[in-house]
Amino acid sequence: MAPALLADILGAAMIAPVELRGRFVWLLPLSRGHLQPLRKLGAGPRETFAWTMVPTPETAEAYLAKALSAAERREAVPFATCTPAGEMVGCTRFFDLQRWDWPGGDPRAGEDVLDACEIGYTWLAQSAQRTPINTEAKLLMLRHAFETWRCRRVTFKTDERNQRSRNAISRLGAHFGPRHPRTRPENETQNETLYSSSLCCSFARSRSPSVPKPFPGAIFDCFL
Repeated sequence: MAPALLADILGAAMIAPVELRGRFVWLLPLSRGHLQPLRKLGAGPRETFAWTMVPTPETAEAYLAKALSAAERREAVPFATCTPAGEMVGCTRFFDLQRWDWPGGDPRAGEDVLDACEIGYTWLAQSAQRTPINTEAKLLMLRHAFETWRCRRVTFKTDERNQRSRNAISRLGAHFGPRHPRTRPENETQNETLYSSSLCCSFARSRSPSVPKPFPGAIFDCFL
């Protein structure tokens, strides 16, 4: 099933900036007003940014412009990851938003729903790592994807060497299974990248009581 062009299917309200707020994190729509916080965070410390694409003070403006351009084209929904007090501590986003070209016709034709999306471009300042911020942010985003957009599949990707990220995804209830290689771009360090998937019912049975129950029949993909 190939993804269809969303601009030809969905109304503007379906893929739009949204605030997601929890007890430990406040996900705000990324905006031009976040440029200075981005520069400050990009200045470091950067020791834990080895496997993530974190802008430097010099590249922050281009990073922000690219993210906002994707949002304007309705190709992504980027967030500034903030504390409950509004202090920016990182970024994350929805992207690869899909409506599938179903053989035999779309079973949800005419409905403002998505079939799939990916959660990524996630990074946190060192001070916000090993806190509840990332886990709660992922849960808020999964709830939005499964319950508001009614996605059938949500995907994560991480480098197989990024044990910190793998642990964080596992805490959501994901289980990594059979491994398959994925080719990396030439400008990236060559290393086998792995992926697996599990039915969302495994995700819904996570140890965390705050995990949302996904849209029935959804697939929770975990790409390494």
